[in-house]
Amino acid sequence: MKFTVVVLQYDGSVTDCHEMDLASLRGNVLARQVTARFEAGLHEHLEADRTSPFEFQQSLFADHTDLLKWRQSNLFCATAAISCSGTLKFTWFYFSGIDAAADAIAVRIMCETLTQMTASTGVSAADSLRSLTQRPLAVCIPWPPSASEMERDRTGKIAILLGATYFAEGIELRERIGTRWENYLNHWRGEAAKWSEN
Repeated sequence: MKFTVVVLQYDGSVTDCHEMDLASLRGNVLARQVTARFEAGLHEHLEADRTSPFEFQQSLFADHTDLLKWRQSNLFCATAAISCSGTLKFTWFYFSGIDAAADAIAVRIMCETLTQMTASTGVSAADSLRSLTQRPLAVCIPWPPSASEMERDRTGKIAILLGATYFAEGIELRERIGTRWENYLNHWRGEAAKWSEN
């Protein structure tokens, strides 16, 4: 599975854009362990409630210095907030693109979220985020103060792997839903509208 990774600064400038292949990411043992725990949590939430947005959090590593807070609108978009030593360092936006209409709603929700997050800065990357049309897409927004090289390296690879896991889980769930897909879409659109209001 291939997907695009973009680093988008909160002022709207794109500082990196490249394609990733999931197969090339799976060699790291530690990364596989973190991803396995995340996948179990994601699968549990999707199986328990396929139609409502949800969130959960988990430590990325055994030392508990890096914390992931995952918030998901089911199969179409998700956010990951990664804190290092108690400070928010990165926000990741994930867009699966598996349904065009749902994707448009997902983009709107994430642009609104980003605008709210940058309200005090006087700048917003929402227009830049809206212009990114590659799918599947993982977007990283680094926040000041800048993360150290070690923090970028250790959390970045994990965040990319989590995104790939999320994309793959969405495709698999869509296949399992089968003929009920349209009903699922209609219900999700209503739930997404409620979620965006909050």
